[in-house]
Parts: sequence; C-alpha cells; structure tokens
Amino acid sequence: MAGSRKIRHVGYRLVVLFAMGTVLTPQVLQADVVGLSIFQPISATAGGIGSFDVLLTDLSGTTGVTVGGFNFELQTSSGDVTLASANTSTVSPYIFSGNSFSDTYFSGSITIQTSPDLIASDSVLIPFSGTPLSAGETVALGSVLFDVAPRAPTETVQVNFGGSTNLSDPNGNPIPIGALTGGDIDITAATTAATPEPSTWPGFFAAGLLLYRRYRRGLATGG
Repeated sequence: MAGSRKIRHVGYRLVVLFAMGTVLTPQVLQADVVGLSIFQPISATAGGIGSFDVLLTDLSGTTGVTVGGFNFELQTSSGDVTLASANTSTVSPYIFSGNSFSDTYFSGSITIQTSPDLIASDSVLIPFSGTPLSAGETVALGSVLFDVAPRAPTETVQVNFGGSTNLSDPNGNPIPIGALTGGDIDITAATTAATPEPSTWPGFFAAGLLLYRRYRRGLATGG
C-alpha cells in the first residue's frame, strides 16, 4: 500500500515539474523574416558526385530568431541528378553545432528519406534550447550529397524546396519562412576519346606488294 502511494507521489511530481517547465519556458517571439536557400554555384561532371549546403538566413528585423528544429525537402528537375544523403558536415557553420540530436545519435546523418524527394531533419539535443540568429546572419541546415548519371548531357538541373520544409522554435512552434530560394546544378557531359580512323597506309602497302609480286612473276615467265 505504501509502495503504491509512493509511485503515485513520484508520478504526481513528474506531472507538476513538466507543467512548470511548460509554463515557465519563455515564449520566443519570431518577428524576423527568415529564408532558406541553396549555396551557389554548383557544378559537376556526368558520372561524378558533388555536394552543396542548404542555408538559413535571417533576412531582416532586429529582434532575431531562435531555431530549435528543422525539416527540409528537396527535389530535382531531372533524374540525371540523385540527391543521395544529407549530413551535418557543412562548409558554413552548422546551426546546431555542439547541440545536435543527429550528431549525438546518428553520427551526423540527418537523412530521413531519399526517394522520391530528399527529406532531412534535425533538432537541438537539449530540450527547450535553440540557436539564436541575429539580423543578416547565415547558418547551414545541412550538406547534401548528390550523384550524376554517367550519360547525363551538358545541362542545368534545378533543385527546389518541397512542401515538407519547415522550421520550429525551442517550444515547437512553427517559424514562418519568408523565402525559399532553390538553386541550379550545372552538369558537364563526360568527354569520350575520339576513335581514330583506320590508317590507309597498310592498304597502300599491301597493294604495292601485290603489284611487285606480279611484276616479278612476269619477269620470271618472260612475259
């Protein structure tokens, strides 16, 4: 009986602490306009591989914005480019560096799915924390790796954001996204060595040798 009361008491404390944390956690006001974009330029050769950063920028405002999690979805305009994976090894500073759930539990992989579109996601490791951005600041949401088909022609393949792209603040509230700016991957067709034309010298040599033999045969017969 005493054990039962103890369990109920512990459960009650947990509920109270959770409620206190929810009430006392300050609501983050998101007044700034943010935008997602794809780092440019991007180029690759048919049969090759490449990568690019997905970027988040606080485009305007003075209050700043604090991000606690994100999803991004990317799609290409051509099957010649396959978006293979996404990770936290970015060129620009990663948004959750030192406080990344994916770095801690998934070795930096943020890939959720690769087909038909690439979807990637990460969040802060510490609950109710976040990464603050000041006006004009840019961070990376992930590095995307891609493959190019061996027989791809010289072309420009567009990469655009899909409908699953979103941001959230430390409390899980959505952060409005003011701009989604896709990018281009410039593909150069693979060069193949030209097949040399067969030489005509062996033909001339064989014809000359045949005529010489006929000439010698004629001399031998007195013809």
